[in-house]
Amino acid sequence: MLILNLEDELIDKDKPCFLRVTARAVVLKERMALMVYCKYFDDYSFPGGGLEIGETLLECLHREAKEEGGVEVKVIKEIAIVNEYRHHELKQNYHKESHFYLCECINEEEAIFEDYELLHGYEKVWIDIDEAIVHNKKLLIKIEETRKDILARNNFEVNEIVLDSFKGLASPCMLKREIQVLEYLKKEHLDEKI
Repeated sequence: MLILNLEDELIDKDKPCFLRVTARAVVLKERMALMVYCKYFDDYSFPGGGLEIGETLLECLHREAKEEGGVEVKVIKEIAIVNEYRHHELKQNYHKESHFYLCECINEEEAIFEDYELLHGYEKVWIDIDEAIVHNKKLLIKIEETRKDILARNNFEVNEIVLDSFKGLASPCMLKREIQVLEYLKKEHLDEKI
């Protein structure tokens, strides 16, 4: 099992931190992975989302797989837990604990996205694992360069102007999370599913 801890350099250790626990479905068809493409951020991520009140991780997983991935799944096993510590727009620190489950697709339909997801151009896609890795890595490099340029123009001081400038960019922690889970999946589990 992959266990990762990722921390954004912008995190303010003096500010409170709130926790969001998520469940994410990893569904494969040979070398293709079911992912959600977000046009707004131009990134690929596994279908999933946060626990609702009173919901278990597996209940969340099944709900999110159906909503974002349009699939009913049978869980094979949990393959990764990723803890991200990053700055949040609400001026707090954000700890996202994501649980990734390797799943078998039982039934496939259309995804049912929420309004904000539709506004961000979410779409369900089947993408080659290597293609998703390469795409997200290129995007990560671009975002890290943009963030460095913004910080340099502001004398490397993290302030409201800098944080506002980052709002239209995908989270580097999120991209690292998806890249590392994809790479782990390719290395450790791809041969089992093909």
